[in-house]
Amino acid sequence: MLVGYLVYFLVVESENIINNPYNTRIDLLAKKVSRGTIYGRNGEVLAETMLDEEEKEIRYYPFGSLFVHTVGYNTHGKSGIEYSMNYELLTSKTNFFKKLVNDFKGKKDEGNSVHTTLDARLQKAAYDALGDYKGAVVVLEPSTGKILAMVSKPDFDPNNIAELWQTLVNQEGTAEDGTVDETSDAAMLNRATQGLYEPGSVFKIVTTLAYIRAYPDTWREFVYDCSKGLFNDGGVKISCYHGKSHGENSLDRAFALSCNGAFAAIGNEITLERIADTCNSLGMNALLGGSVPSLVNRFTLAEDSPKWEYLQTMIGQGGTAITPFYGVMLASCIANGGTVMTPYMIDYVAAPDGDIITEYAPQIYGSWMTEAEAGILGELMRGCVTGGTAYSLNSLEVECYGKTGTAETQAEKPNAWFVGYATTDGKADIAISVIVEESGAGSEFAVPVAKAVFMEYYKEYRISAN
Repeated sequence: MLVGYLVYFLVVESENIINNPYNTRIDLLAKKVSRGTIYGRNGEVLAETMLDEEEKEIRYYPFGSLFVHTVGYNTHGKSGIEYSMNYELLTSKTNFFKKLVNDFKGKKDEGNSVHTTLDARLQKAAYDALGDYKGAVVVLEPSTGKILAMVSKPDFDPNNIAELWQTLVNQEGTAEDGTVDETSDAAMLNRATQGLYEPGSVFKIVTTLAYIRAYPDTWREFVYDCSKGLFNDGGVKISCYHGKSHGENSLDRAFALSCNGAFAAIGNEITLERIADTCNSLGMNALLGGSVPSLVNRFTLAEDSPKWEYLQTMIGQGGTAITPFYGVMLASCIANGGTVMTPYMIDYVAAPDGDIITEYAPQIYGSWMTEAEAGILGELMRGCVTGGTAYSLNSLEVECYGKTGTAETQAEKPNAWFVGYATTDGKADIAISVIVEESGAGSEFAVPVAKAVFMEYYKEYRISAN
């Protein structure tokens, strides 16, 4: 038992113990080592240690609020990479003789540097496109799991955290059910990983997969007549957005146009067990793996759930809630042929002389669906771009795939969603998840954010956006 606990402590708990603010070992390291620099994927300095006018060390963030929810802060506690890589930043692999010289001169050793996968260009494109809205954007490489950008708004400048601290603490808030309290700015909350939102029509990806699994040989025969823009099952009514009529729908047309009535009808043809099993196979109701902490997504339908809640869930309302981080993992899974890569944002740790100490490689997280299922969903998401609610992406000269969502909330305006990915030469380059709080339709508010990011990513590729 003692040996078993020792192994558990070293493998599982050691990082938490090392980074614990009450660990006096960290204080000793900080007295001898000048905290290392954090870099972006293209060499941009994201955080560095400088001297103020009184020759005291201060932590400086050149991009201000742009990376505050990923890089974090190092005053009044720690967050983000400043927290997760605390020990590495306060450890120095400076050569032995240089350490002797520094000791003799009374100087601190230079800390190791942390090199991230974060791309400042994409981060700024996402940040600017989100504008003054609350919300979040996550961008990653489907083939590797590298996180290229992660934006959350509202935000704050970590360079001024001492002055802002009390205001920031007073802003924090979540609703009673654990979802984001939209009456609060909660600028310290990373909405990308810690914000739970009703997924709206993004959940139709899950409903579609459940239906395909239930009817593998006949799903293409699905037909629904949305002549009135309203589905009515014994008094339980599901309306299409703004009551719009979509006419006669096949599944691919219903998916592209996001017809609520069609998906309520699909819900009547699949069992609770089928949709629950599909959610579980897609990583819902479980703690997602990887080095990026994220809230557990929530699927709450039960045997005693009323009919209205069941049908609302099929269109992404009801009690289901996901994070934007989960949205990008789902899109990446489809883009990567059903295989999910473990998301990560630390590329490598280097000594002050540039030698690599630790390098992080892509890892497979799991298989959420078959390659054939991913191919079908990709086909449907492509249709959403070429002739559906994400049509504005069709002007780009790269192939885009996606699903929009418009999630009704207690607020006056709905939350806008988009999840999807872009490819060139048959290879999935990047995946994205966007939520714009209290804005409107996903096609009108979330898709333009994705478009701005895609355009920035493919700047070196010949691209137009007419």
